[in-house]
Amino acid sequence: MPSHPLEVVELTDWLWCLRTPIAACFAIRDGDGVVMVDANVAGLGVTIIDTLSRQLDIPSASFPLRQVLLTHAHADHYGSASELVSLTDAELLGPAEEADIFAGRRPRGEPQLLDWERPLFEQVMPLVNDPPPIVLDKELRPGDPLDWEIGAELIASPGHTSGHLAVWIPSHRTLIAGDAIATRGDERPIVGVFNVDPDAARLTAKSLLDELQPLRLCVAHGESVIGDVRSRFVLPE
Repeated sequence: MPSHPLEVVELTDWLWCLRTPIAACFAIRDGDGVVMVDANVAGLGVTIIDTLSRQLDIPSASFPLRQVLLTHAHADHYGSASELVSLTDAELLGPAEEADIFAGRRPRGEPQLLDWERPLFEQVMPLVNDPPPIVLDKELRPGDPLDWEIGAELIASPGHTSGHLAVWIPSHRTLIAGDAIATRGDERPIVGVFNVDPDAARLTAKSLLDELQPLRLCVAHGESVIGDVRSRFVLPE
């Protein structure tokens, strides 16, 4: 049985949100295949493939997952990555700056928790199991090209972690922000939590929304937001 229940939400005819109570990852139809941004928590590989197979009416045994792009080296984002790769032979991509963390050669940076974050951190972290180390097939840097037919760009988004990457899909004005941005219950974007550099995280969140002006915001924690995303942004004092 999977470690956490998985819910799938079809956001468009080319984009799906796959979420647990802990985090969300995203699947993108890209030509004849599928690419994913992040891989949620550990133990969900089979469930993710079975769920997407039903959504796309493709047999799970031949599911065309081409790539899994990881935004950063936190367990709730790469937990099921190795399982997805073993099930599909997908290529595993992620930020070069955090390759040694994924591989277990360097510890991840510890967050500088704000006072209000501490109870939430203590509540959430016991629910997330550390997956085994993984080795990236391709180490990526901001601006590196992606061979996605839909067209996507890698955007530097430091603060939550030092090497965090966000994914921008210009043709659809869609930002997949990882943990650089979160949303509240009222669908207002906020700075993501548990950041290694809170000042950089605030600057990153504001810059992403100011410069890109997305019309769809996809986040790992909270609901996706559609429309004038920037006008709803809440920047903490």
